[in-house]
Amino acid sequence: MSMRKDFYIRTANLDDLSSLQNILKTTPTDWSALILQDCFSENYFHYVICVDEKIRGFISLKNNIDHWEILQIVIDKKYQRQRLAKKLLQFVINEAEKNNIKKLQLEVRAGNHAAISLYAVCGFKKVGVRKKYYPDGEDAVLMDFS
Repeated sequence: MSMRKDFYIRTANLDDLSSLQNILKTTPTDWSALILQDCFSENYFHYVICVDEKIRGFISLKNNIDHWEILQIVIDKKYQRQRLAKKLLQFVINEAEKNNIKKLQLEVRAGNHAAISLYAVCGFKKVGVRKKYYPDGEDAVLMDFS
C-alpha cells in the first residue's frame, strides 16, 4: 500500500473511543479497551491521525504538569509502515514546544526495535531500563525528548 497524502491530525474526543478501541484490536498491545476508556479523563489526552477521513492511528499522552508522558502510539495494522507514527510523534513534539513543555517521556518494550529506532530518529534518547517490567518479563526502555 502506498503512502497516502491526504491525512490530518486532530485532538481525539470521547466520540472517537470505539474507533480507537477497534484500532487497538488490530495490533499487539498491553492496553485493553477498558484501560483506553479510563484514559479519557483529566490529565490524559489523545491525538488521532486520519487518512481518507477515517481514523487510522492515535497517540495517547498524560499531562504531568512539567512534562508529557507518551503512553502509546497505535497505528491500524493495515496502515503501518506508512510513516503515520512518525507524523504523530512529530506533531506531538511541535505541540509540546507550543505549550512550553520542556520534556517528553516514554517507555517501550526492549524488543520493539522498530519503535526504538523511530523514537531515536525523532530525537529521543535512552535514559534508562526497567528490568522485567512487563508481565512476560521483558524489559522496558525509558526514553526522553528534551
